Amino acid sequence: MTTQTTYGECFLISSCATIKTLKQDTWENDHLFNKDGSLKEHVVDLKKTQTKFNGISYSAYVPTLVAQIEYKMDGDPFYIDYEAALYENHETLKELETDKDLIKDIDSNLNQLQLDIIEAHHNGWGCTSLSQDYDVEYDYD
Repeated sequence: MTTQTTYGECFLISSCATIKTLKQDTWENDHLFNKDGSLKEHVVDLKKTQTKFNGISYSAYVPTLVAQIEYKMDGDPFYIDYEAALYENHETLKELETDKDLIKDIDSNLNQLQLDIIEAHHNGWGCTSLSQDYDVEYDYD
């Protein structure tokens, strides 16, 4: 069954999600520390680097929701790679796991999280067209 979106009728083909501990780079570090100055739970291998522009960047390994969504918008297939890091987008690991389950849910209609991701990516954050006929009539000469 299709779901009406801002960009047309959308049909979810497939959706998978997992949580992996990935390196995240950032200019801000407040989301990595507790109020007492200690590292938050699940933050591993924090590194601080002085940049050539007199700024400081941080990198750390944190649980990150990694998802792939394949869908059709008005009959044309698209693909989205989506990531959401713990503490930047979610306050707890349980919230991250809940979103993982919501993304993986293949139902007759899109749930709100799937719809939000698709509409955001279709609105300029980027998706990949899987259409095979996008350049059939293009003259390369």
